Amino acid sequence: MTLEEEIAIVRFGQGVLSHDELLAHFGQLEEDLKMKRFFELYHLIDPTKLLDTDIEQALAASTLGADYQSCVVLRGNRLSRVRLNIPESAIEKDYLLLLNLFKIAYQRRLASVKEEKSKEWRYRDLSDDETVKALLSAHRKLVDEVYNNSSFRSEFASLAKLWKAHNAVSKARDQESAPTRKSQTGFLSYDEVMTESVESMKFLEEMNKYSRVMAMLNHALKKALSIQYGLGSSQADRLINDVMKRHA
Repeated sequence: MTLEEEIAIVRFGQGVLSHDELLAHFGQLEEDLKMKRFFELYHLIDPTKLLDTDIEQALAASTLGADYQSCVVLRGNRLSRVRLNIPESAIEKDYLLLLNLFKIAYQRRLASVKEEKSKEWRYRDLSDDETVKALLSAHRKLVDEVYNNSSFRSEFASLAKLWKAHNAVSKARDQESAPTRKSQTGFLSYDEVMTESVESMKFLEEMNKYSRVMAMLNHALKKALSIQYGLGSSQADRLINDVMKRHA
């Protein structure tokens, strides 16, 4: 999720934007990108901050009805994913539900944070367009600064190469995956099951190889950048992602 997109969601949480504006943008995305954005919003909601009544309020605000069967399970202080393959007919409704759930939890947190005078950008008044422009400008300048900082260049270059290799392996796997052949009885043969299992294990081992090294590099960069620039966890993650894209 880009900073612009997260700012738009937080502005919705503050009541600055309507859900119609966010849904219009969401509706224009390709299906795979919709799924990605859906789970990025999902991860913005802290389940420990939810109350039992939040679900009912979110359903009411979304005008989905109390009996609406969501593709995510929402129970008390827990928010758990139950399936990845959300039907196209349901994803926009579930996205709207998560938006309103985020807003309810955010409004409650905002009320308490105001007393603490938090400096985190998510709790600043984002109704002023100039404030938003300043946030985006500061982020772009920081991305430029880190991208041009020779102290981090080799780490980011390596991370970008690993990221591209990781994606290439995943894409190749998708392209090679043909419809599984079945016997005349409609069941997989023993040889087909074994072949698929072996191939899946090889694929997972190769993906894990890249993931482990990427996680180590990412952790080292996150720690260094957080200390040098005084960043929070999510700020450091976004900075690393945006700088890595520049290197890629």
